[in-house]
Amino acid sequence: MSREERARWAKFGDEMRKARAASGMTQRDLGIKVGLSHAMIGAIERAQRRPQKDQVADFDTTLATGGILSQIWDELTTASNVPAGFRDVLHLEQQSRQIREFNAQIVPGILQTRDYARALIRTRRITSSQEEVDHLVETRLNRLEKLRQGELPLLWFVIREAALTQNMGNPAIMRGQLAHLTKLCTEGVVRIQVIPDSAPAPAALCEAFRVMTIEGANTIGYVEHALGGEVKALAQQVDDLITFFETLLGEALSPSASLELIGTISGEHHGEMD
Repeated sequence: MSREERARWAKFGDEMRKARAASGMTQRDLGIKVGLSHAMIGAIERAQRRPQKDQVADFDTTLATGGILSQIWDELTTASNVPAGFRDVLHLEQQSRQIREFNAQIVPGILQTRDYARALIRTRRITSSQEEVDHLVETRLNRLEKLRQGELPLLWFVIREAALTQNMGNPAIMRGQLAHLTKLCTEGVVRIQVIPDSAPAPAALCEAFRVMTIEGANTIGYVEHALGGEVKALAQQVDDLITFFETLLGEALSPSASLELIGTISGEHHGEMD
């Protein structure tokens, strides 16, 4: 951990130490109950190591904190593992009543499985430590989980077929990812429409973007690029993105036909779904 990261995570360590002391447990006692060494417990309390999400849940249960450690972990993880230019976008995402997104190259982040996200992040962040990659993966997975905790917004995605046929990691990862997309669609969590490779779709060669409608009918756009992305808030910019999304819908298959294509892609390119 860098000095800056340790300073941020000191809040978690202090809260955990107070909760442990209040329970009358030593570091060794707590370690035995949650399956960690007392040295690891000490490192977490001194902000030398960041705990995993499941470990934090065990701490909350064992120390009867009422979930305060998990709440701090969520705040710190989002702040420290999301690129600065994307933090406001995630905040807007959690306030959205509608999210419409297009991606031509990869499965959109909010729809990714753990294995797919890990393979993608590892490919793009070659110099990152395993711990950093793990936290980025957890942050990504938490996005949909948080949205599902309240009134679920409309989640509508247009994806190019090429994003689903290329291997990310290995065929098993892709089978799991496509099965996950199918499950989300059949459960009514999301709406996915695929632009087939056979479609004359020059418009679908553009960069990824999303349009988010926030409480109060405000609509914000976000366009991704190689170094991150940019928020688009001017009315004309947002209108252009909405029109562009509708144009892409015209090139995409219907939701039911898209589901059939996803199943076909899995069988022909990655093997039958698990």
